[in-house]
Order: sequence, then structure tokens, then C-alpha cells
Amino acid sequence: NGYTNFSSFFDKNEINEIANEVNKIIIDETDAFSKRTQTNNQPIHKKTTTMGRSYHHSHYARSNTFSSSIVGKNQKVDNFLKKLFSDQKFNFLCEKLLGKNYRIYTLAIRQLDNASKPLGLHQDNWAQLTFSIPLNDISEKDGTTTVISGSHLFSYAILDELFNIPLSLYNFLTFHLKGKIGDLSLFLNKTFHGNYVQKRIK
Repeated sequence: NGYTNFSSFFDKNEINEIANEVNKIIIDETDAFSKRTQTNNQPIHKKTTTMGRSYHHSHYARSNTFSSSIVGKNQKVDNFLKKLFSDQKFNFLCEKLLGKNYRIYTLAIRQLDNASKPLGLHQDNWAQLTFSIPLNDISEKDGTTTVISGSHLFSYAILDELFNIPLSLYNFLTFHLKGKIGDLSLFLNKTFHGNYVQKRIK
């Protein structure tokens, strides 16, 4: 399918503890973002007044999604990552899918909410794999990554040619990646993927 989910890969209590630490990082960075914007006398977009946004990629800036590097900001989180990278099960999965000489390309926090905009379907580098660790249960009603099953088997690259076409036109083809606290989710970056955001009526 180009994606999978391993249930109960982690201890739920451990992930809940990490989620609390990650939330501290999010609060610190959104506060700093708001203060920096106000100091520079720049108008704060209505959507960022309550949430604040930190971006490390142009796609995320366009989609109004919180995304930030996670390394070196919290000792407990760093220790968790070191433990993960020395875990035999995790390394076995990476070596089977990517080869023995794989390397970690980026580590980031990403948070979708009702203010986020959908991210169009696209492909990334064909040699990449994305793993995600849900810090809360993710259902059909939540913002999540969406994929087209089996699209990693296409023999030609489309990359971001479909990016600006509304995701709603592909809903019948896509699968929303769900997960629970303690799971480990994976998808090949060659698989067509984007962001699904459920807009709620207030």
C-alpha cells in the first residue's frame, strides 16, 4: 500500500510523557513567535493570534500548520530519540525498507488543527521514508496525513504536479492515516500524500 501502522510499538505511558514535553516546546515557540511578530510591528494574522505558528518549510507556511525541529530543545525528548535510534526493532524496519546505510534526514514536530489548510497531494524524494509517532489518538475526524494506496508503485515521477489541485477532488482515492498513542506509522515518500483537515462548523 505504500504505508503501514504498527500498533503498540511504544509504551503508552512513555508516549504520554513525551507528549507533555512536546507540548511545552509548542507553547514556548508559539509564545516566542507572537512576541517576535509584535516587536517587529508586524500584523498578526487572526489565525496565529491564538495558536502562533513556527515554520521550517514553505509548504507548511502556506498551510498554516505548526511545524518545527524537535532536536536539542528538551532533554527528555532527546533521550527518547536516542533510545529509539538504538532500538533493534526500529533499526530492523529501517534497514529492511531503506538499506543498512540509511540516515535520519529531519526530525520535526507537526501539529494540524482546525485552522490548518489542506496540503495538496505530492511525492517527495523516492529514496525517503517518513515515520511518525502519534502523540494523541488520530481518527477519521482529525487532521492527518492522507495517501493514495499503491501510488508508490507508479514507475514515473509526478512529484508536485498535482499539488495545487484541491484535495477534495481526490477524496474517493485517498486513505486517511489513523493511529493511537503508542503506535508507529510509516509511509514511503514516493507514495502520493498530503494533509487532510476536517473543518468544523462553529
